[in-house]
Amino acid sequence: GGRAGDLSGINVDPVDGSFWAANEFANTQSNANWGTAVANFSVAIPTNSADLAVALSGPSSVTAGTNATYTITVTNNGPATAQSVVLTDSLPAGSVFVSITPATTNPDIFTFGQGSGTITESTASVAAGNIDTFTLLVSAPSNLTAGSNFSNTATVSSTTSDPNTANNTAT
Repeated sequence: GGRAGDLSGINVDPVDGSFWAANEFANTQSNANWGTAVANFSVAIPTNSADLAVALSGPSSVTAGTNATYTITVTNNGPATAQSVVLTDSLPAGSVFVSITPATTNPDIFTFGQGSGTITESTASVAAGNIDTFTLLVSAPSNLTAGSNFSNTATVSSTTSDPNTANNTAT
């Protein structure tokens, strides 16, 4: 007497990502002392969330003393507008920032900022479905050794809840 829940648990369904839960409980019916409840449910994406994503493309190698061009794309996959969006780009080690140019077709207006080894582009909001593209130009140092890593990393963030942060950084 007094024990309940010995047979309880929850698992993720590997097929569809839903949850299955089972729980033993004390039944109030006089002819059946115990019962088992089984439930299958999914957690919905909050309607006020915005899945921001960043993509980055650039050269596979860079020659010392030359410029490298990177294309950075920020996408809001929705479902809601992303508020206070910031694109942060960590420039390749030793590089010198030359310019960043927003595409003329960008639906959003960003404000540029620059710090030590990083640049930022920020905007008040990015509506669901909007895609903003930037062309980044950096100069490789003249003493860059052949085969050295010259990677650029871009990250996008927002004050709006993001259900998928796995696509918020690209290198």
